[in-house]
Amino acid sequence: MNYRLLIDYEVIEFLETLPRRDQRLLRNRFMAIQSDPQKFSDYVESDSDSHRLDIHIYGKFAIKFWQDHAGRDIKILDAHFADQPNRRLKENLMKSRPKIGTVGELAFQTEARHAVEFAGNGMPAVLSTPQLIGFIERTARETMAGFLDADERSIGMEIEIRHLAPTLVGGTVHCTARIIQVDDRKVDFQVEARDAHELIARGLHKRAVIRLESFNRRVRAKAG
Repeated sequence: MNYRLLIDYEVIEFLETLPRRDQRLLRNRFMAIQSDPQKFSDYVESDSDSHRLDIHIYGKFAIKFWQDHAGRDIKILDAHFADQPNRRLKENLMKSRPKIGTVGELAFQTEARHAVEFAGNGMPAVLSTPQLIGFIERTARETMAGFLDADERSIGMEIEIRHLAPTLVGGTVHCTARIIQVDDRKVDFQVEARDAHELIARGLHKRAVIRLESFNRRVRAKAG
């Protein structure tokens, strides 16, 4: 069975702290795990949702991964030095764990700058899909804000939206974001948007929590 390899953001951060040789070794081992995960399961533990988590000891490193058979994914969840405690268990992530069922709501007054770029020549000035997504993302971001430490932010990872109906510029859009799943640093939302007349959008959105220091370090590395 062919699996897709997914690597957690924190694992990428950890790799960037290592010498290039160790980075190559670990990346090659991740691909080996992707090809034959059963071969590299040295220990097994469970997470809070009773998912099986496999741990592989590779020289001086410990690698934790999850086999998502339904999604056909191998997810590398953690990598750290084997003689040190798991960073995820040591580090307090967020000020408090987001609660499933938490709902955030925001209202946005649409303006000319929010219209589709091709308005005119018979096309009415209606809210564009990218601007609507921006409204929805901000609603989810502010819903999470109270759970974060001062040095943390949430950033968008995935969004799947159905834009169901047009909204004329000048109207008000009410957005709702409900937390439906929390997986370590990742938070999933069910999102909706309505105007004064009807439901105009619904979908799913995933956000990840980042530390500003490490995130800025990655950005600076890209800038050269």
